Parts: sequence; structure tokens; C-alpha cells
Amino acid sequence: GQDLHRVDAAAKTLGQALYADDIQLPGMLFGGAVRSLTYPRARLLSLDLEAAKALPGVKAVLSAGDIPGAGKIGHLKQDWDVLIPVGGITHCLGDPVALIAAESREILAAAKALVKAEFEELPCLRNPREALAKGAPVLHPEIGDTNVLSREHLIRGDAESKIRGARYVVTNHYSTPFTEHAFLEPECAVALMDPDGESALIYSSDQGTYDTQHECALMMGWEPERIHVVNALVGGGFGGKEDVSVQHHALLLAYHTRRPVKVKLTRAESILIHPKRHPMEMEFSIGCDENGIIQGVAAEVIADTGAYASLGGPVLERACTHAAGPYNYQNFEIDGWAYYTNNPPAGAFRGFGVTQTCFCIESLLNQMADIVGITPWEIRYRNAIRPGQ
Repeated sequence: GQDLHRVDAAAKTLGQALYADDIQLPGMLFGGAVRSLTYPRARLLSLDLEAAKALPGVKAVLSAGDIPGAGKIGHLKQDWDVLIPVGGITHCLGDPVALIAAESREILAAAKALVKAEFEELPCLRNPREALAKGAPVLHPEIGDTNVLSREHLIRGDAESKIRGARYVVTNHYSTPFTEHAFLEPECAVALMDPDGESALIYSSDQGTYDTQHECALMMGWEPERIHVVNALVGGGFGGKEDVSVQHHALLLAYHTRRPVKVKLTRAESILIHPKRHPMEMEFSIGCDENGIIQGVAAEVIADTGAYASLGGPVLERACTHAAGPYNYQNFEIDGWAYYTNNPPAGAFRGFGVTQTCFCIESLLNQMADIVGITPWEIRYRNAIRPGQ
């Protein structure tokens, strides 16, 4: 019965809270990525970095060959390129091809403009239907021989026969779009090497301290214990900061310059590259008796996980396991698929896939209530799951 206060409330209210971009260190450089912004899917034919390297105030210009460890990282699937190598293929707009560290943000911007990258446009996959079509290019052959990231198939009872024998049946198709988290604070990280050069410290505004540690260690070819990650306060995340975005780039630049490096995305970069809510195409059927009691539900869910896996597998799992809603019925079948495309990556977002499928079942119940002749509240009350069911 006592009030509980947020531990960071006072510092935030008084303006004393320390966010990643508030961190200023002696000798700190400013880093950023040169990105592929012309084609969603293209082969990087050449990369000319010499003019950027020659610009006064530039302290490092890195490409994929400067990565000491793994070139691909990721939470659950190691499919996300740290930097696209020459000869490699981009997977979406915003994929990085080079990293630059400079004495000021102004010099950094000027150096980025001096990098010359030549691309060969390749056919891209704009949606899951194109991804599953015969002859579609396989976007991540290192992961598998199809564009399927994940599949879920849940069955309880016999939904098909129960729906077929129901007094009332409604079938609808639903679509939900990509959704941007729109957090106030763009992604930011500051990295620095220990004086011995054998370990590193990262200050970050992300939502997954240990994921950052392990993925950065993978990139460096180090044991995770050599990287210490400190979470600054997070200026909004909602799932959108669970994947690494700037942390690994800041570390790689700090490793090569032996100076602290801050990497902060512009708002445009943030919106372009960080994972969004999964778009889903969903077909739902519901059967009820004359009193509006649910007899069975069947569904198909097609999720667009975008260019990289992120958390697409668990998101699909939650979307399917929670699609039944908080209702008591014993006949349910749902088939779910998540496909790679060349769209922006999709990952965690508040609700974690549940919002999409619950939108479907709740919309169906509203429609069914009209058909049965009862209120939307009443159909939910009659079907609500109760203790012991």
C-alpha cells in the first residue's frame, strides 16, 4: 500500500540525468557511418576512401577489412553486417559501408561526403509475397536456403470442423503496417579503450546491456568480459533500442584511434535503420453459436521481418500464441510465417507482436456481436476466460 517512486525520477525532473550524449571526455572524437542510400538491395562494387582520409581533422576511415572479428552480428541470428564489404550485398537502405572518426561533427559530415561508393542495383523483395515467390533471391544464404526466418504452427482441438458447424462465421483479412517507435532520444554511444588496449568501456543508451556486450565481443573476436557496458539513461526505447546500432561502431573506431569516440545517429538515420514494429497480413475466421459463444478460431499470419532477423522469431511466436485473446474456447489453429525482405528491419515494439493479432480477434468479436445481436461488452463477458478454465 505504499507509493513507489522511480529511482531516476528526481534526476530527470531536475535536469541532472546523464544520457549518452551528455558524456564529454577529453580528446573525444565524433564518429559516424557512410550509408547506402540509393538502393535497398545492391552489390558494393567499389569504395574510394582516400579523399576522406586526407581531410584534415579526420582520424580514422574504416571499411569491412578493418573488423578484427566477425563481420556479422545479431541477437539470435548473426545476419546483420557490421559494414558491407566490397563485393557484398546490401539488404536495405541505410546499410553502412564505411566508418569515419573526426575531430568535430562538421569535419565528420564533410568527410562522409568525400567517400565514393559504386553500387550495382539488384532485384529487391518489397513484401513477404515476393519473398516467398518462386525464383526469389535468397537474402541470407548463410542462414538458410529460403527467405523464411521463422514459422509457428499452433493447434488446439479441431478448429476447422467447429467453425464449419458454427451458427455464425466471420472471416476477415487484416493488415497492420510498419510502426516507428518515435522515441525522443536518437541512438548514441561513447566508447573508449583501456590504456592497456586489452579491454574497452562503452556508455550506451540501449535496452540490452548484455546483448551489446556479446555482440561487440563477437565483432572484436574477444571474450565478452573484455567489454564493460554501462547504461546511461535511455531517452525512450519501447523495443526500438534492443538491437545494436551505434555501440559497435563507436567501439571499432575507438579501437583503431585509441581515443574516445561518440557515435550518435541523426533523426533521419534513426528512423531509417532501427527496427520497427512488424507489418503483418492476417486472415482470421471465427465461429460462434446463437448466443455468441466462440466455437473455434483459425488464422494465418504473415510477418515482414525486413532486412535482418532482429527479434522476428520471438515476435512471431508471441503474435501466434496470444492471438486467441483472453477468451475461453478450445478449438484454435494458427499458422504463422516471418519472411526476410529488403524493407527496414522489424523487431521489438511494445506488445511484441501481440498487438497485431489481438487487433484481429477483437475486431472480429465486435463484428460478431452485431451479427448475434448483443453488445461488444456482452460478447466479451460471455467468452472471457475464468479461473480454472
